[in-house]
Amino acid sequence: MCIKRIKGLNKGVSVKSAKFIWTEPHSRRLNVEITVHGELPTGDMVAQEILIEFVVHSQQCSDCTRTAAKDYWNACVQVRQRVDHKKTLINLEQTILRAGAHRECSNVKQIADGVDFYFGTRSQAVSFVNFLCKHAPCRYQTSQHLKSHDVHNNTYNYKFTFSVEIAGICKNDIVCLSKAQSQRLGGIGPLCVVTKVAEAIHLIDPVTCQICWVDGSSYFANPFTAIASQKQFSPFVIVEIEEDDDRTEKSSTGTAPVGARISQRHRSASVWLMRLNQKLDEDDPQGGLVHTRTHLGHIIHVGDTVRGLDFRNCNINHQEFEKLNESHIPDVILVLRATQSTDGDDLTETHSSRSVPISAKRRRQVSVAESSTTMGTTNDVRTLEPTPLDSGMELSEESDDNNGEHWFDVAE
Repeated sequence: MCIKRIKGLNKGVSVKSAKFIWTEPHSRRLNVEITVHGELPTGDMVAQEILIEFVVHSQQCSDCTRTAAKDYWNACVQVRQRVDHKKTLINLEQTILRAGAHRECSNVKQIADGVDFYFGTRSQAVSFVNFLCKHAPCRYQTSQHLKSHDVHNNTYNYKFTFSVEIAGICKNDIVCLSKAQSQRLGGIGPLCVVTKVAEAIHLIDPVTCQICWVDGSSYFANPFTAIASQKQFSPFVIVEIEEDDDRTEKSSTGTAPVGARISQRHRSASVWLMRLNQKLDEDDPQGGLVHTRTHLGHIIHVGDTVRGLDFRNCNINHQEFEKLNESHIPDVILVLRATQSTDGDDLTETHSSRSVPISAKRRRQVSVAESSTTMGTTNDVRTLEPTPLDSGMELSEESDDNNGEHWFDVAE
């Protein structure tokens, strides 16, 4: 390497030997003694020993030079989700941390609608984008910006930007599908609940317990929006439950098309509800109770507090929702069950419609008191009041058998 830097060696002379001469390590000097041979015009051969001194100069590497110039990245991944609540982004953040996909990031910045990830090379950004597409329904676009150009060797230096858009649907949202979308998804009902958002959007019909999946490409080809999120849900108290047996379940799910996929983890049930902290209305024939069907029959009990959307007291501005027949719109759609305390009061809400199996349900004692108030065609009204649990009664919770997931997620 040192000999290549010597000028004039290719002009009629040749190097026959070369050796280093020892110098002090801290002197930053390299002495090289070379022996050159040449031929005179008379034809005689001559040789000469030459001592050449090289000076070592400190120089930054290319990465340090870019850092000093505040040029930290060559590729940027812009992750965006335009929704009011960032539940999907929070779940995606935990997935990235568990998998360690952020280790190659040079910087991470939080933006109003998402997060920006910066990488040193384009290949690292492409790997990160592929990771996002495997764990969330999303699409992306690429762009590049010319940073520099070397006219001597015809090389270009670009900065790349990947704009990743995540589907604007989050867990526990209520969506309204068009007629064409319902038929495309196997004839599922127009009003569905989002039970999970991962590599695909998992939907369930709360009336028939029919389920379907919508992947990212299908969603962005025919997008749909949520008509209500968890912030719009109201608390209700379960007054009466009519669980479907095998014969009733077949008739109740008969509205589902032939060959439809029915969820085995959920159970359809008819329930009577009452708003939390609301008294019986004697002027109302039903006493202020609301009847609806729900897919949470496997986790709810009489006296439990649940949360759902009350269509009677909400104003929904949605084009597809306005096309629905009023007879097909339920009064209430239940989405999740709140975590119950030992004394029957509502403490916090769970962000999942999943719960422990039936064998591990929490046992509750309910006292039934008869009243002389009439309700509809009946002669009495039963007021259900949860009583405190016995001291010897245990609360059992089993873990999910599906890949070891927890039944109740952490609140946002």
